[in-house]
Amino acid sequence: MNKRMNKKLVFAGILLTALVTKANARQVSVDALVSQFVVTQGQQMVAELTHELSHSISREIREFKAESALLFSEETAKATAGNKQNSQEQKNYLQE
Repeated sequence: MNKRMNKKLVFAGILLTALVTKANARQVSVDALVSQFVVTQGQQMVAELTHELSHSISREIREFKAESALLFSEETAKATAGNKQNSQEQKNYLQE
């Protein structure tokens, strides 16, 4: 009877070890899949953010250039008008 009980215990131990090993292998597999999914999602998010940031920077630069050109043309027009007025005042002064 002891031999039979020992054989059953040994068989149960082997069976339990096999099941635990298989469960651990599945766990590693699930962990690897989840890790791979998270890494892939992270890479996609970084790529999308990089694209959006690049697009946003380009748009801001275009707007800045347009505003700067407008400001520069206004300042140039004011300076030109001021120079013409000064020139006219100098001519008038010299003629007096």
